[in-house]
Amino acid sequence: MTRKHVVDGAWAPDRCDRCGTGHPTSTLGDLQCPANDDVWNTLDDTLATAHLGLTPENDNRTRTDLQTSTALVTGAVARLSINPMIGARTLAFPPPPGPLPRPPAVRADKLDDIGPMASLFTATCMRHRAATTVAAGATAPVVGANPPPVNPPTPRPVLPTPLGPAAQTLAHRVHSALTHPPVEDTQRQCETLRSVFRHHLRTYSELLTNPINSSGLDSCHWRSDQKSDGLLGAVVQDPLTFMKDAYTWVCLLPAPEQTPLIHQAVTFLRIQRFIIT
Repeated sequence: MTRKHVVDGAWAPDRCDRCGTGHPTSTLGDLQCPANDDVWNTLDDTLATAHLGLTPENDNRTRTDLQTSTALVTGAVARLSINPMIGARTLAFPPPPGPLPRPPAVRADKLDDIGPMASLFTATCMRHRAATTVAAGATAPVVGANPPPVNPPTPRPVLPTPLGPAAQTLAHRVHSALTHPPVEDTQRQCETLRSVFRHHLRTYSELLTNPINSSGLDSCHWRSDQKSDGLLGAVVQDPLTFMKDAYTWVCLLPAPEQTPLIHQAVTFLRIQRFIIT
């Protein structure tokens, strides 16, 4: 509710005195207030460094561990295509082993389709490495402490060794994600509106996603029915369990599929669960 005061016998909204915009002091106005940008930026940095295990940006413009490792994963998956030509962007992937008749091969773009999945896989590996390091009792360096040893121990690798089994799983996932995507049309994801809710209301749980064309999955809590998506950082759960006690973003679907989700959302609202659809 917007706070108001009386001016010349009429109600007038209070204006923010912390920034130069003079926006009304409503809930939405306070969320968008430039005076709070430092709070949101600090939270985003904490999510990137503490929870994703990403190294802080530097001014040398050098390739980060995330970029280098993502390129390695992308190349490993691309080599498992039917036509692994050097420099080719459009690749064909066969279906995974299964009963006959088998579905046809699918075409995937090396950068637009394989790249996002490789990035998710690398970010998940980095999170696991960071969690393992913390569990082992490692601490951050202290300013003024003794200098590091001349021959420091070799850091834990970002990617699993060998990479082949994981790359094979990702190649099969590329085929299934393009053949039976849970969200076919990117317009139905309402990315602009979703970004607004994520930025201001912190709705970091997403029910319906596609690891290829859903953006920002490396910085949210997302669900999947595919067990292999656990390699990409997904939570493999049924919808009811996933939405329990969580602000959840549910993107649009065709009417026959959307109606059951709306009924589930209403059910959770009745038992004081909070869902944004």
